[in-house]
Amino acid sequence: MATHMNTGKAVRYYFSKAFQYPWRIGFVFVLLLLVSAAEFTAPYLNKLIINALENWNGESLDVLREIFMYGGLWLGLLLAIFLLESWRSFSVWGVMNHIWRNATGELLQKMFSLPMRYHINQKGGSQLKLFDDFESSFWYIGDTVLLRLSQAFLNLSVGLVIIFLFDWRMALVALAPFPFYALFMTFVEAKNSIAQDEVNNRWNVLFGKIGDVFTNIVTVHAFGRQADFYRSIDRDKNTTLALQHRINIRWAITDTLQQFLRNVAWVLVIGVGAYFVVEKSLTIGDIVMFLGFTQFIYGPIAVLSAQVEKFQKSWKHYLRGLRLLDYEDAVISGKKKITNAKGHISVEHLSFQYDDGKHIHTLSDVSFEILPGETVALVGHSGAGKTTLTYLLQRFYDPMKGTIRFDGIPYPDLDLESLRQQMAIVFQENTMFHDTIAANISLGQKKFSQKAIEAACKKAAIHDFILNLPKGYKTIVGERGVKLSGGQRQRVAIARAILKNPSFIIFDEATSALDSKTERDVQKAIVSLTKNTSTLIIAHRLSTVAHAHKILFLEKGRVLAMGTHEELLTTCLPYAQLVALQKGGVLDES
Repeated sequence: MATHMNTGKAVRYYFSKAFQYPWRIGFVFVLLLLVSAAEFTAPYLNKLIINALENWNGESLDVLREIFMYGGLWLGLLLAIFLLESWRSFSVWGVMNHIWRNATGELLQKMFSLPMRYHINQKGGSQLKLFDDFESSFWYIGDTVLLRLSQAFLNLSVGLVIIFLFDWRMALVALAPFPFYALFMTFVEAKNSIAQDEVNNRWNVLFGKIGDVFTNIVTVHAFGRQADFYRSIDRDKNTTLALQHRINIRWAITDTLQQFLRNVAWVLVIGVGAYFVVEKSLTIGDIVMFLGFTQFIYGPIAVLSAQVEKFQKSWKHYLRGLRLLDYEDAVISGKKKITNAKGHISVEHLSFQYDDGKHIHTLSDVSFEILPGETVALVGHSGAGKTTLTYLLQRFYDPMKGTIRFDGIPYPDLDLESLRQQMAIVFQENTMFHDTIAANISLGQKKFSQKAIEAACKKAAIHDFILNLPKGYKTIVGERGVKLSGGQRQRVAIARAILKNPSFIIFDEATSALDSKTERDVQKAIVSLTKNTSTLIIAHRLSTVAHAHKILFLEKGRVLAMGTHEELLTTCLPYAQLVALQKGGVLDES
């Protein structure tokens, strides 16, 4: 389960990552101080240049040299600011690369290791979005704090102190529009941001719709709906563009009003400053310098107001990722490693229900045993609990009552990775990566040689088919294996299981979606795989289970009957009825 993530904990986590590089962070702040010092020096140099020009009579070479000296210093200062700012940016990006890599790597590792009980209830796209939001927000938070917000806070604080120390009267004049400016930035920008968020959501929905069409492009073409989907998307796009255009107008007006209020401050400073110049209490250079310092008041406020909404949004994405990092698995791995596995599975008085508030037992008091090398079949109507039982056997969940043992060792005592290394599963629909056939069979594990992969494919009766492909084992199968037929994907999955050499294998409706000829071919591959291997077969087609050593008939989560095919025909009426329904094309009882 995910734990509560408060702000303090989130801040501590970020600091823990950032201060793994204390010298780099310290150097960034040293550069920040140098940049700010250089920027605050520029208005003072402006004052010296203006005052020198004011005192120059057009003939004095000394004053002219002084003016050129100040001008040279001013240009040198601009160059120094440019170099220091560039150095600071590169330093921030450098340290952020390290911090970001560590944090996102930790989240990705956590997402890969999350239990199946979590993934079963999630959409793959939503998890990808969560990770993408976390990695972009993590970078944005650090980059914004180190590059923008820290300098904005420093400049604002120092700027306020300087203008009041210089002349409190001029400071009050300069700050006269400030309350209006602050309120405007706070409320108007916030309102604009809310409206922009709504439009952004529309864009997300639109691109999700486009992605959905591409995901199902075969179906779209098969039904000739390309033009219809295009018109629907184009209509949504135009509607969203119209909304975005209205928001863009509001942003443009907002930017103009911001600049207007800043200009009001300048006009007030110049007007009141002119009065003090006439009074001889200030010089023109003082006024120019003061105008420069006011930039350090209104500029940071603009930065802060522009970033606050984005920062809050990024912080929410960051917190979502942190909550996932804090996810606590209810299934806790034991420590015992499995050695010399035999594949002996025993299920004792197993009961289980999903935590969905319905309080209905999915499985109730289920008991059976799979001896080493034995094949056991699970039969029953949809919803009987067959797939749930496979989840428990793979320890995606722990039972509410009862015990499962592997080679006599209770599941909670076993190391999870060690347990699952002993298992393989072939599904009705098997996942294929957009990669080569060889990579899909080995699942990217380099420990398997090409010779071993080919041997597994021969046993799965797919080797000859692969050799006839233009690139053989290097053929890309397409997204989700779209370039392969259903039977070919099944045999690739069986080859994958053979290569793993498990001591226990599960077939979950592995042939239910295949035609009769393909089913026979896959059945031959299954026989090759299950020879001397403990096997559990789940099937609706009884032709796939008639050869099992024993068959369990599940009904409403309970074992209604157990025995061989012949025994159940006489002792279990629901099983006999299923056989009768399938007789004459699927189940050959001869």
